[in-house]
Amino acid sequence: MPVKSVPSGDIPLLILLSVLILLTQCAPMSHKQEWVPNRPVTRVLPAKSEVVRTAVERVLHKKNYSLDSEMSNSLHLQTEWLEEGKYRNMVKAELKPIERSKTEITLHVLIQEKKLFKEEWEPIDEVGEDTYRIIMGDVEMECYRVLYDGP
Repeated sequence: MPVKSVPSGDIPLLILLSVLILLTQCAPMSHKQEWVPNRPVTRVLPAKSEVVRTAVERVLHKKNYSLDSEMSNSLHLQTEWLEEGKYRNMVKAELKPIERSKTEITLHVLIQEKKLFKEEWEPIDEVGEDTYRIIMGDVEMECYRVLYDGP
């Protein structure tokens, strides 16, 4: 069986495609692909607890979470379950005033999965590696917006 040759005009296109495929294989994994154990994260923010609370509320609202008013108070925020397909998640935030203008915040994201043909939700003990970093970064930026714009 004879082998057909590639026309010389198509060779640069083939080289370009092969380089693009090679680059995508070498690119670092995104937070959706790399999973790590789910552990609460704590950080100290340079703002009063009222400012941090307002910032957390705004960030959660932007991410389509609804606050559970029965489970929330001035130093504890908890969302209702947010369902997305076969997964649902909830965010808990604990605020602890340290000094006059410093607040310690602890975030915990709870994730559950509904198994096929079952009605129960089962906890998942892994999250995307950037999950907490993204939420904490959003809260920190929102703190500056609250300070600048006001509550």
